[in-house]
Amino acid sequence: MFKSLTLLVVLFTATFNTLLAPLDPAADYPRKGVQHTSEIAFVFRALSVSGLPIPQPYLQLEDATFNYWLNFAYTLNPNPTTGSYPYWPKYGNNATLLELGLDIHPIPDTFRAEAIEYIIKTPSLYN
Repeated sequence: MFKSLTLLVVLFTATFNTLLAPLDPAADYPRKGVQHTSEIAFVFRALSVSGLPIPQPYLQLEDATFNYWLNFAYTLNPNPTTGSYPYWPKYGNNATLLELGLDIHPIPDTFRAEAIEYIIKTPSLYN
């Protein structure tokens, strides 16, 4: 039932980037690029109010996602001042994403390195 929520997702929220990682690391999901809207159930707390038997790790991820997004909407900084959520680093020269999954942690953004390098080296394409 929740397989569609576990596909790899890259979200861009202003200058803060994140990845929604597969919640079942053993599953072999093909990388199809951005899976739009799969974070919505977590952002709007649809899991906890669904009345369905939701596994605790999903509810913990939902809580973290909700708090990161709410904080960003209110303060333009996703990092909550309360709770024990991992720090969401601001995206910049460090090219770091926050991977949201069963283990929330920062990871290097190397997913589009070749394409980004091409864009940087050929600005004449965009004039």
